[in-house]
Amino acid sequence: MVAYKKRQNRRLWLAGAILVFLFFGSGAEAVEAQEAGFPYPLSRFKLRNGLEVIVCEDSSLPLISVVVTYAVGSINDPENKAGLAFMMQHLMFQGSQNVGPMQHLMYIQNAGGELNASTTFDKTFFYETVPSNQLSLVLWLESDRMNSLEINEAKIARIKELMLANEQQRSLQEPYARYFFLMDQILYPGFSYGHSPLGTVDNLNSITVDDVLAFYRRY
Repeated sequence: MVAYKKRQNRRLWLAGAILVFLFFGSGAEAVEAQEAGFPYPLSRFKLRNGLEVIVCEDSSLPLISVVVTYAVGSINDPENKAGLAFMMQHLMFQGSQNVGPMQHLMYIQNAGGELNASTTFDKTFFYETVPSNQLSLVLWLESDRMNSLEINEAKIARIKELMLANEQQRSLQEPYARYFFLMDQILYPGFSYGHSPLGTVDNLNSITVDDVLAFYRRY
């Protein structure tokens, strides 16, 4: 593994910010929030690589939160591959060129931070909150998995097993939950909003390495 300190020349610094949104898509929501009287100053700019950055400043605490947002969700799942976007979210923690499986989590926790992720119909979010002097660590970790995620059959099989086990447990603990997804099917017949972001057993089992690689490279 390449040591983090050896990659300092690749760091991007955004000092003095508490909340940084890194968008792959429109930042209109944040701009509209400021126009509506949002209590904290917002600034927006675009990097040379096309990445949109929205910075929301609040210096009341020595913390910084980074939210990396990809404008892709379950509506982008290919036909008969429902659950692929959610699977991709899990795979983003399974190691990249310079970070081993689940070491992203270890780096953040060792820095005194916390993280989470979520996938909706339209977007995928990755959240980190760390002491403000650890911003460069977060941006390095995000850029590494953004550019060099390592995907293979073993990792996909492991995530499939996890997702299927979680789905079985959820069905036992929340038997009513499937009716929410049934309602989506009724409301959006024939549309991508009609299937659950969690996917189905058959669809998850049909997802291949090529499917995942194509999805990762596209989005």
